[in-house]
Amino acid sequence: KVLAAFTAAVLVVAGLTATTWKMAQNAADAAQSVAHTHDVLDRLARTRADTLQIEFSTQSYRISGDPARLAERDAAIATRDTSLSSLKRLTADNSRQQERWTRLRAVIDERLSISRHIEQLRKTRGLDAASAYVASAPLKETRERTYGLLREMTNEERRLLQDRSAEQWRERQTMVAAGELVAVLLLTLLAATYVLIRRQLRETGASRRALADSEESLSATLLSIGDGVLATDADGRITRMNAVAEELTGWAFADARGRTVEEVFCIVNEHSREPAEVPVARALATGKIQELANHTVLIARDRSERPISDSAAPIRDVKGRVSGVVLVFRDVTIAHQAQQTIREQNALLEQRVHERTVQLHESDDHLRSVISNAPAMIAYVDALQRYVYVNDQYLERFAPGQTDIAGRTVRDILGEERYRIAAPLIAKVLQGQPQSYDWQPFPGVWQAINYLPKRQDLGQPVGYYVLGTDITERKHAEEKIQSLNTELAQNVRKLELVSRALKTLSAGNRALLRATDEQDLLDSMCRAIAEAGHYQMASVWYRIDDEFRSLRVMAESGHPGGIEALRVMKGSWGD
Repeated sequence: KVLAAFTAAVLVVAGLTATTWKMAQNAADAAQSVAHTHDVLDRLARTRADTLQIEFSTQSYRISGDPARLAERDAAIATRDTSLSSLKRLTADNSRQQERWTRLRAVIDERLSISRHIEQLRKTRGLDAASAYVASAPLKETRERTYGLLREMTNEERRLLQDRSAEQWRERQTMVAAGELVAVLLLTLLAATYVLIRRQLRETGASRRALADSEESLSATLLSIGDGVLATDADGRITRMNAVAEELTGWAFADARGRTVEEVFCIVNEHSREPAEVPVARALATGKIQELANHTVLIARDRSERPISDSAAPIRDVKGRVSGVVLVFRDVTIAHQAQQTIREQNALLEQRVHERTVQLHESDDHLRSVISNAPAMIAYVDALQRYVYVNDQYLERFAPGQTDIAGRTVRDILGEERYRIAAPLIAKVLQGQPQSYDWQPFPGVWQAINYLPKRQDLGQPVGYYVLGTDITERKHAEEKIQSLNTELAQNVRKLELVSRALKTLSAGNRALLRATDEQDLLDSMCRAIAEAGHYQMASVWYRIDDEFRSLRVMAESGHPGGIEALRVMKGSWGD
C-alpha cells in the first residue's frame, strides 16, 4: 500500500512538475520578450542621442575648427554604429522594423557623407566655404527623415511592449492559479499518505516490540557494526569479534577466542615504535571508558600495519558489575592521508594567497599610477568632506607644493571663495545626487567638474568622487563664437538700415521723375519716404525769412490730422 501510494505521489508530482515547468517557461519567454523590447527602445534612444551629438560636434567644428570636436563626433559615430548593429540584430524577427532600419541606415550614411564633406571644406577652404555648403546641403530634409524613422521604430516597439507586457501579466496570473492548484493537490496527497503511513506504523509496532527482547543482548555490538568490535571477559580474554575486527587484526575469531587481548590486539607508537598500552586493562580496573593514545599503529597477524583509533568501554551486567570490556577500533589510514592532503593543500593555499596578495599590491600600485597619470583631476572625499585620495593633477592644481592632502577638508584646500561655490553642490552629492558644473577657479582657467556619490551596501552615500577636466580652450572658443555672433548681428542691423535708406532713395528718385509740379513733387516725396522707408510720418517745411524765423509746412504723409493739423503748429527755424 505504501509503495502504491508512493508511486501515485511520484506520478502526480511529476505531472505537476511538468505542467509548472511549462507555465514557468511561458512566463520566462514573456519576460524575455519584454526585456528584449526594452533593449530595443534603449538602443533607439542611444541612436537618437548619438545622432544629436554628431550634429553638434560637426557644427562646432565648422564654426571653431577645433579638432577635438572631430574626435567627439567620431566617438559618437562609433557608438551609434554599435547601437545600429544591435538594433538590426534585435529586430531580425520583425520585417517592418528591418525595412525601417534599412532606410534609417541609408539616410544616416547620407548625413555622414555631408558631415565628412563639411569637415573637408573646413580643413581645406575655411569657414565660409563650409558654411556655404551647409546652406545648400539637404540637412533639414535628412534630419527630418532620420528622426521620423527613429520615431516610427520607437512607436512600433512601444506597441510591442504593450502587447508583450499584457501577455506577461496573463502568464503570471496563470502561474499564480497553477501554484494554488498544485498546493491543494500536494496537501491532499500528503494527507492521504500520512493516514496510510500511520496505519502501517501501528501494524509494525507490535512486531517491533516482539523483537526488542531478543535484540537487547546484541545491542552493543550492533551499535558498533561499522568498526572493528572486540569483546573480552573480566580477565581480558577475547569472547567476541566481528568481521571488521578479524580483518584488521588478521586473526579469525575461532583462533583468537580465549586468547588475551594483548596477544591478538598488538599496538605500538607510530613514531617511537614502543609497545602501546591496550586500554582494556584500565577499563576493567576503573570501570570507565578509555581512549587510545594518539599516533597508534596496529600490527596485524601478518605483520602489516595500519594507523587506528579506538576506545574501550566496560560491559556491565544487570547488577552493574563489570563483566568485560568492548573494544571498538577503526582504520584511520584514509583519515591520515586526508589530513596530510589537507596540510599540503593548506600550504599550497597559503602560497597562492601570498602570491595573490602580491599581485593585488602590484595591481593597486598600477591603478594608482594610471590614475595619477590620467589627463584629468581625480579625487575621493568622504562624508565629512575630508580628502581620502587625490591624484597628482588635482594636487598640482589646488595644493601646489604639497605632497599629500589626505585628511584635509575641502574648505581648507579650495579656500573660502571657491568653497562657497562648491558647497551647495557637495551637499547635494552627499544626498546621493550626481552633480556637474563648469567654473573658473582661477583667472583665465576654466574647469568642468563632476561629483559622483559612492554608496555603501544599504545605498547611503559615504563619500563622493571628483572628476575634473580643463576646458579653458573650449570656453575661449565659445567666447569667440559669441563675439562673432554679436558682430554679425550688428552688421545685419547696419545692412537693414542701408537697405531701408536705398529703398527710400529709390522711391524718391521715382517720385522726382514722375512729378508734374513742385507741390506734386513734395507730396510724392513724403509718400515715398513714409511708404518705401516704412516711416510713420514724413513732412516737408519751408523756411520763411521773417522776424519770427517761421516754418511753413508744404507737404505731409502719415500724420493723423493731415496737413491742416501741421499748419496750426508753430515752429521756428531759429530754434
